Amino acid sequence: NWIIPPQPCADVDSKTTSDKRSEYASMTYEELQAQLFADVDPPPEKRKKWHEEEQ
Repeated sequence: NWIIPPQPCADVDSKTTSDKRSEYASMTYEELQAQLFADVDPPPEKRKKWHEEEQ
């Protein structure tokens, strides 16, 4: 029998990964950016540029 039964830890890992994936998939683009760059402030010139582009 060459089929390897799934390991318990592998199951947990894949479940965690898919949970995280669906969690990210349900976020908006803004929420994703907030998560990714939570600890990074955009430089003032960037922030100004974004603000101008919105108008």
